[in-house]
Amino acid sequence: MKDIKFLQISFEFISSHINATIHEVPILLLEQWAADADVSEIPVQNQISIGFTVFLYVLTKYYEQQGKEEFSFSPKELICPFETFQILIDLGIIHQKTDIKSNAIRLFDFDNYSNLNIKIQ
Repeated sequence: MKDIKFLQISFEFISSHINATIHEVPILLLEQWAADADVSEIPVQNQISIGFTVFLYVLTKYYEQQGKEEFSFSPKELICPFETFQILIDLGIIHQKTDIKSNAIRLFDFDNYSNLNIKIQ
């Protein structure tokens, strides 16, 4: 899927599903948003940039929805939420593609990332 078209589909999904859980995001989106570190399968730089672009878009939409017109983060402040976002994406992929199941967690709920209660079955 071309990057521009894929990002458009991603942004449309996010805009209309800002409260989506990892169970509700289509697997195709989760797989494309995941920053894969296996260089033998995909171009890593491209995959990380897609995942990070989606992350920044979601972060902006999340704070806009909360009425925060202005907000800022230093690059260091973005690392932890981005890593958590990626972990939740991976958890969503595992939940949807395997027999390992997790509880439903809102993927875009950044304010609650520090209070996550992940349960695996």
